[in-house]
Amino acid sequence: MKNLTTTTGTKCPINTDERILPNCGMVAGASAAGVSVERFTSAFKVKFRKGPSWKGRAKLSDVVAMLNEMGVKTKAQKVQRCSLTNWCEWQTGTDVGYIVRTGGHFQYVLNNMVTDQFETQHVSSFHRNRKIVTHAFRVL
Repeated sequence: MKNLTTTTGTKCPINTDERILPNCGMVAGASAAGVSVERFTSAFKVKFRKGPSWKGRAKLSDVVAMLNEMGVKTKAQKVQRCSLTNWCEWQTGTDVGYIVRTGGHFQYVLNNMVTDQFETQHVSSFHRNRKIVTHAFRVL
């Protein structure tokens, strides 16, 4: 496992071998819970009875349910449809984490740093920063 370190010093638990899988929900959930992607994915597989051929695709409601089961509380946020860049500027707080959905893709946002299975970058240089935010959950 390779931990990427953001400019704020937080570790992002991304396994470089899993970056090509559809596991953005697993990475966002693991980042929000502060656990490894492997640990979050294993718990998710047990809870939702995923078989050996499952690659990691998940619904946002299932990721949130898994977080709640792990003791991480979340709260749905009212979202004004806008780009990820504008959403981070207008609707986020300092030192507050969010799981955000843009189309069918999930990211974890903390202090304008966005994490998905490909990278951790400041929102201004994140590769999908113009995508429209459709759902957001604040991590309490």
